[in-house]
Amino acid sequence: MREDHKRQRGDLPQKIKVAELEEDDKLDALPCSERLLLDIIRMIVDLAECRMMPAVAEVQGKKKCPRSYLAELFQSVADIIPEPKNGILRVRIIGTASGAGDATFTKLLE
Repeated sequence: MREDHKRQRGDLPQKIKVAELEEDDKLDALPCSERLLLDIIRMIVDLAECRMMPAVAEVQGKKKCPRSYLAELFQSVADIIPEPKNGILRVRIIGTASGAGDATFTKLLE
C-alpha cells in the first residue's frame, strides 16, 4: 500500500504552470503579496457587511436573513458620483431585483 502511494506521488509533476490550473485554483497561485491584498479586501468587505446587518435587521423588522438582503444590494446596479470639491462620493442605487429589497434599502439609506 505504501509503495503504491510512493509510486503515484512519483508520477505527479513537481511543478505546474499557472496557465495549466483550473480557473478555481488560479487565485491560490497568486504571489504572496497579491494574495495578501485580496485577503485584506475580503476582510474589509466582511467587516462592512457585519456592521450593516443590524441596521438592515432593524428596518426589516422580524424578517430573517439580513445577509441575503445585503447580498442583493451589493449585486445591484449603482452609479458612483464623485464630488471632489465637496469631498463627497455619492452612490446612487439604481434598484434591486425585488420590490421588497427596494423598500428595505430605501428606509435604510434614508
